[in-house]
Amino acid sequence: MYRMLAFLFFCFSNLMVSGQSGIGMASYYGSKFEGRKTATGAVFSNKKMTAASNHYKLGQWVKVTNVHNGKTVMVEVNDRMKKNNKRLIDLSQEAAKRLCFMDAGLCKV
Repeated sequence: MYRMLAFLFFCFSNLMVSGQSGIGMASYYGSKFEGRKTATGAVFSNKKMTAASNHYKLGQWVKVTNVHNGKTVMVEVNDRMKKNNKRLIDLSQEAAKRLCFMDAGLCKV
């Protein structure tokens, strides 16, 4: 019973956003990154709900909202961006599709 409660606590604590928030620009991964290893060691897939960010901790789940249409997604940060990148977050193509900004390429979040 204790193990089950500890497991549930771990799962839910990883889903909580740590109170960090930010407004900035989002983009999405190009197809050339498909199958490459991320900073966490996971294999990247544009079909998963993942993201790269230098603003959030690796393994953190983040709620991302498209400012223009109000659509939201939850993504797991599993990669980093280049140090000089000015964007807040880079999303998988699946997340970008759900936020409806694939055609625009960039989105204020």
